[in-house]
Amino acid sequence: LTIKGNVKGRNYVGGISGDLDWGSMTNCSFEGTVIGDSRVGGLCGNAGNGTLTGCFSKVVVTGTGDYIGGFVGTLGKFINCVASDVVVNGHDNVGGICGQGNTDITGCFFSGNVTANNYVGGLYGSINDGGIINKNCVIGQISASGDNVGGLVGEALGYGLVLTDCYFSGSVIGKYQDD
Repeated sequence: LTIKGNVKGRNYVGGISGDLDWGSMTNCSFEGTVIGDSRVGGLCGNAGNGTLTGCFSKVVVTGTGDYIGGFVGTLGKFINCVASDVVVNGHDNVGGICGQGNTDITGCFFSGNVTANNYVGGLYGSINDGGIINKNCVIGQISASGDNVGGLVGEALGYGLVLTDCYFSGSVIGKYQDD
């Protein structure tokens, strides 16, 4: 399934699906723009317990609120997905692949720019309660006007995160706060 176009909505906005909870996408692609408030993603706004395998996005994603991602705004499992020449802009919890989640990303590639206030990363803006991040590559600029910014993950909370064999090239820009 390949879709090209522009999608605009409020919450749970995606190029292909607003909410994929418990579903799956395989070899799907979206090229275009996706605009919304919160839970906005290049392919789907929320993936819940869903899985994306072999998917592709070449997209500009803009969210005025939180949970914004190049593939998915929140949650989801990602296997061998590619986000190429992607631009992601949002408020908090913004990532090149996923804005906020707690599941695995394996064998994925992101190139582009991610810009937000806080909790900003090339793969995940924030990840909670573990997950496996394995054999992924991020190339681009990751920028935050606030804190918790990283080339791969902006913020990791909880226990059990496993991060192996990943690569980042580009720049990470954040603001230092001395509390």
